[in-house]
Amino acid sequence: MKSVRNLFFITFLCILFFSISLIVFYLAGYLSKNGLISLFIGEGIAAQHGVLGFISIKKHSDKSQKVSFNYLLGSMAIRFLISLVLIVLVLLFLEINRISFIFSLLFFYIFFLIIEIIYLNFG
Repeated sequence: MKSVRNLFFITFLCILFFSISLIVFYLAGYLSKNGLISLFIGEGIAAQHGVLGFISIKKHSDKSQKVSFNYLLGSMAIRFLISLVLIVLVLLFLEINRISFIFSLLFFYIFFLIIEIIYLNFG
């Protein structure tokens, strides 16, 4: 249990460091307001995907392996659909820097995926 808390703490610190770094780059003039918003929106969508994954894993980890695996796959499909809808809505209705948004989304999706795999190994 302590290793799971350490994992969440390290994850929180990484996200906090990245967010503070983005704000510093914005204040220093290296990043536009539009770019900053794009990066934070991508981070938010990936974080939503990751948090739903952690909730799904925690909720179904006490079940049998087959049932847990089925729930995990089902929740992955639902999370992908939710993320897809959010991404399409953002790209259609918000005036953001699309390249920054996509790369931020990709970076944080991979980051949360790695954390989720590590979390699965602890359970």
